[in-house]
Amino acid sequence: MIESIMEAWQRRGVSTRRNWWHVLAGGTNGRPLHVEGKEFPVFASAQARQGKAIAPSAIKVAGDDTCPPVRETGRWKDWAEG
Repeated sequence: MIESIMEAWQRRGVSTRRNWWHVLAGGTNGRPLHVEGKEFPVFASAQARQGKAIAPSAIKVAGDDTCPPVRETGRWKDWAEG
């Protein structure tokens, strides 16, 4: 779903760096978010990455429910230091 939305935005000339982890973490109380009329599932791993409490309705991936760590990029690497 993310790729189809990004392709549609690119065709329309929309430039964005949307943080999809926020979308996959859901809104308040673990409610799914909608982008371009599509409802996105809420993943427990995305909620954990965002530091949110895991909603009972969040999807837990079978087995190891981990997500990649937040990467520091060159753009933001010195921001936290001041």
